[in-house]
Formats: sequence, C-alpha cells, structure tokens
Amino acid sequence: MTIQAKKLFTLLGFALPLSTCALAVAETKVGYVDLQRALQEVNDARSAKTRLQALVDEKKKRFEREQADLLKEKDAYEKQMGVMTADAKVGILYAPAYLDITNELVRLYNDQKAAKGKGDLKPTRVAEPKAGSGKKK
Repeated sequence: MTIQAKKLFTLLGFALPLSTCALAVAETKVGYVDLQRALQEVNDARSAKTRLQALVDEKKKRFEREQADLLKEKDAYEKQMGVMTADAKVGILYAPAYLDITNELVRLYNDQKAAKGKGDLKPTRVAEPKAGSGKKK
C-alpha cells in the first residue's frame, strides 16, 4: 500500500466521523469502504501483489527443485544400502571418510595401553624437525 493510499484511508477515517456528526442533526447516513475492492483497483496495490506473487512462485520452484534433489539422493542411498557395510553406512550419514579419525584414535589408545603394560611410556606423536633447522658442528 502506498503512502498516498494510507493518507487517503487516514483522511477518510477522520473525516467520516466528523462529517456524520454534522449531518446527524439533519439526516443519518451510513457508509462503508470496501477495502478489498479498493486494494484491487489501486494500481500500486496491483503491482505489489504481482511482485509478491512472482517472489512466491520463485521460492516455490526453488523449494521443489531442492526437494527433488533430496529425493534423488535418498533413492540413490537406498539403492546402495544393500551392498554397503555397516561402517560405510555410518560414514555416509555423518561425515566423509577423510574426516573419520576413529581408526587412528583406537590405534593410539591401543598403543598407549600396550606401552603402559610394558612399563615405558612413549609419546604418541613426535614432531619431526624442520629441514635446515638442525645444529651445525
């Protein structure tokens, strides 16, 4: 709704009661404003409605595309479920395989536990010296 339309409705809102008070002495008249009709006939309201509908249509198409893509991925995943191992299923659901550090963590834990059993503790990772930073004799 434009500023002009708002001003018009505000003016009508104030003017109608005042004018009816003056006319109430002579004659009583009742009037109303059909806001739906007024909004349909105002050019600015029509253009705003058109813009809003275009935006809604665009968002709806985008939603439908994304929904179709997800359904395709779901179908592909369900087709692969039969041939996947349990480890592969979990990896696909939560993270790519290159981010999975579970095997490394288990190996480090087992190494430390074995080292404690032997009585000597060793560091789990040793930083390698940088090239060219060695001491000269």
